[in-house]
Parts: sequence; structure tokens; C-alpha cells
Amino acid sequence: MSDMFVNETALIAVIKARLKAAGELAWQRHPLPWTHPGFKSCPVAAARLLDACPGAGAALVMRDACLRHVRELVLIRGLTLAVPCRYGDSVYSIPASAVAGGRPLRLDPLPEGSVPYQGTVDLVVVACLAFSASERRLYTF
Repeated sequence: MSDMFVNETALIAVIKARLKAAGELAWQRHPLPWTHPGFKSCPVAAARLLDACPGAGAALVMRDACLRHVRELVLIRGLTLAVPCRYGDSVYSIPASAVAGGRPLRLDPLPEGSVPYQGTVDLVVVACLAFSASERRLYTF
């Protein structure tokens, strides 16, 4: 294993410093878990991800709570959003109206107007987890 992950305290300090540099203060004010989807930096990360893939016309985004901002931004930018159903045996296209008026996107139940999707996908977004040397979950990004 890399020496970078040996010192868990140092790794946590680096993550906190990067969050603070991004303007993220939620972890200082509340005992939120690292994976809390309410972090201010989540929308920034979503925008950076989509900016890095400007040609994406259809995105398949997993159901993980931390990816809510990515799903919403895909719809706001007028791209096709495909999301697996709760059981993972089919994929649905989510209508842009699901975020009309600034409403947060809910997937349970699927928004009205969602239809089975069988088209092509240009971008697939899954949650990645960072772990410490002791296999403790630190952060979802």
C-alpha cells in the first residue's frame, strides 16, 4: 500500500484543507459524515465534471445520494439523464421538468414523465470512495 495512506490523520488533514480551500465549511459547523450530499462543494464538483466532458449528450448517473447534484446539473444543462431503477434491472430517462422551479431531484418514486431509456450513453458517472489504510470510509467524490 502507498505510504500516502499509511498516516490516516495526515490524509484527513489534507482532505479537510482542500475542502476549506474550496469554501467548504459544513464539516466544521456540523458533525456531518464525509459523504453528506449537502456539502457546498458538491455542485462545484458536478460542474467541473460536466465541463470536462463538454461533448456529453446523454449521461448515465448512478443513484448514490452524493451524485444528486450531478444528476440535477445534467438536466439543467439540457442533457439526457439516464438513471437505473432501484433494482438495477432497467434504466430510465428522467425529464427536465423533474427539476423545474429549482426543486431537488427525487428518484423514489421516479419523477412523472420518466420513460425507459435504451439509447446510447456518452458519460457514465459512479461514486468513488476513498478509504484509509484501516479500510475506513473517508470520503465520497
